[in-house]
Amino acid sequence: MSKFIILICVFTVIVSCNNSPKKTPPPHQKEKLKERNSNDFLIFENPLEKKDINNAEYSNISFKQDGAVFSRDSENPTYIKIPFSNLDFSKEFNISFTFRTSFGDGSKPQSLLAFVNKNSSTFRIPFYLYLPRNKISGVYGEQLLYYENYNKENKESKAFLSSPQIGVDKFYFVSVNHTSDNTIEIYVNSDLYATFNNLYLHDLKSTHLIIGSMIQNKKTILPFEGTIYGLKIFNKALKEPEIVKFFNSSPSFLVYF
Repeated sequence: MSKFIILICVFTVIVSCNNSPKKTPPPHQKEKLKERNSNDFLIFENPLEKKDINNAEYSNISFKQDGAVFSRDSENPTYIKIPFSNLDFSKEFNISFTFRTSFGDGSKPQSLLAFVNKNSSTFRIPFYLYLPRNKISGVYGEQLLYYENYNKENKESKAFLSSPQIGVDKFYFVSVNHTSDNTIEIYVNSDLYATFNNLYLHDLKSTHLIIGSMIQNKKTILPFEGTIYGLKIFNKALKEPEIVKFFNSSPSFLVYF
């Protein structure tokens, strides 16, 4: 009889254990999210150390260890023109590179990168990044980022006027996001430099990427003077830790002040 009672007790304990709710593992035991590989959405990369881009046009470009060298010689304009049509400007993208300018007259804007088509101008362009007043700004479609409400009929925005100037003969790492909520973020040396919200999408397409100048009506205008190095283009916006990682992994010869 005593053996029978013992068996019943053991059976009861087993059943109660099986029916008890399973405990959720504490947060620190959950599997960590895997880091994404930025190479999966990298669509263009070139260090700009030599003439090695297929079908590119190099106009009076020389090279040093720290990148392609551009000048403001009006008779011999310098630029790199690359066939480029595989970026959808209505979706996420990121453009990252390093530059150093040796020209300090802020009254004369300098072009960094221009994604153009045959109808492009400085007021209507798929995407344009340049230096007005020694500050980093740009144009997205017909939206001039440095004006109030992005309209060229308005005054320059307070945000633009208060943004830091770019110094002469200093390297700057620039990373520009276009995010899924149609915001443009400009990071400089991995710090957020400027944010442009409430942009409206456009459907302009590019046929070429021009580095170091803007070409309008077959004329080369707004030339850049200095060096540009390490261009990367992604078809997704980068996360801030990824931008920091790229900045921290810059070659040692790029000395940031």
